[in-house]
Amino acid sequence: MAGAAALASCSSGSTQQPSPSPSTDAGSTDAGAGAGSGDFQPVTIEHALGSAEITSRPERIVTLGQGSTETVIALGVIPVGVEEYAWGADDSGHLPWVREAVEKTGQELPALVKGADTLSAEEIASLEPDLVLAPWSGITQEQYDQLSAVAPTVAYPEKAWTIEWH
Repeated sequence: MAGAAALASCSSGSTQQPSPSPSTDAGSTDAGAGAGSGDFQPVTIEHALGSAEITSRPERIVTLGQGSTETVIALGVIPVGVEEYAWGADDSGHLPWVREAVEKTGQELPALVKGADTLSAEEIASLEPDLVLAPWSGITQEQYDQLSAVAPTVAYPEKAWTIEWH
């Protein structure tokens, strides 16, 4: 999965770490595994729109597109911002299972941000993210460039809205 190495790095309790190699291909199936102290390993993730160099453990993550939010939460990190969903969401725009998972932690729900054609880099920048994850999204090159000026941004491996789960 694109960003798997970055996602594994988000979890302070995870024993999986990104590969110590300086570059990870977004389409790679090996995010690197091994027992360890949970120390962060810097990683560069190549993807269809460029590359994301993640030099420190992400603490303020914004998720765009499907699946990223759930993955980050499963790794023990509550995003500071998530894409608002029109379909399947509750009245506030949060997916019910995301709301339930966040409420179990006692933390506040993430801020909702616009996605797709209405995505606003300024809105996302106001959340002060240190990582934007959009591996299963439709962000454009222009949106990626704007988001990358805010924080390292991981897009899809090859084509928008497609990803292989190995």
